[in-house]
Amino acid sequence: MGRILVHKEEIRKEGAKLQFQIKLPRTDKKVTGLLITATEKALTNGGDPNNSKYAGWIRLRIPEKRDVFYAELVKFSNPIEELLSRMSRLEFGLSENNEWWFGGTKREFFKVDVSIEDTIIEGYYEDHSWNENLLYDLKIYIRTK
Repeated sequence: MGRILVHKEEIRKEGAKLQFQIKLPRTDKKVTGLLITATEKALTNGGDPNNSKYAGWIRLRIPEKRDVFYAELVKFSNPIEELLSRMSRLEFGLSENNEWWFGGTKREFFKVDVSIEDTIIEGYYEDHSWNENLLYDLKIYIRTK
């Protein structure tokens, strides 16, 4: 049975470039899935994540193999805002849209098959949010075996 590990990085300034390491348990032998999200924490002085097409660029690699096994453009996600925008379009009453209380979308892990001899994943993240007033969290969910 696998487990899901969560690593969080706080992005505090525009154009931030972060290098980080994720320590994995010694009992895990393989990474089988990844899910990466960027969720805003606080908006100050009119900051708006919708002004940006994406939050940034992330790369993950295993040090002993010296090769990047995952790279992605990370988009902003705000589940509350998505729910409110869907609810504003719904018709209440007896219609085909009577299931208005269900909200959200199912997120799938990106499937990878990376064997691990060492217990560290190295990461590099570059912010592209184009907004100096936006604070957000970058969360990396790692499914392991």
